[in-house]
Amino acid sequence: MTKDLINSLFFNPKEELKTRVLNADIVEATINQLIAELKEQEMRNAELIKVYEQEEDFADLALTQGVNKGLQIALIHLRKLNADILWKQLNIKIDEND
Repeated sequence: MTKDLINSLFFNPKEELKTRVLNADIVEATINQLIAELKEQEMRNAELIKVYEQEEDFADLALTQGVNKGLQIALIHLRKLNADILWKQLNIKIDEND
């Protein structure tokens, strides 16, 4: 592989400070969108869980409950990532003002 191709495969931050802040804003918006979609899926699964409990479909109930646990874990990680991004943005802006 050529050096350019290898470099394009990996994130190599060589951007200006303002561009990094802009990119962080875009990433933050994407994370917020993912969080909203995961919450929506979690609500749909909660409705399915109620149906499975009424129908006594224990296999699908257990599977859906497991999926919801995974969604909750994913939400926790996305929120942590979002908090880390906000913290880094604050540090960049503080450094920019110094």
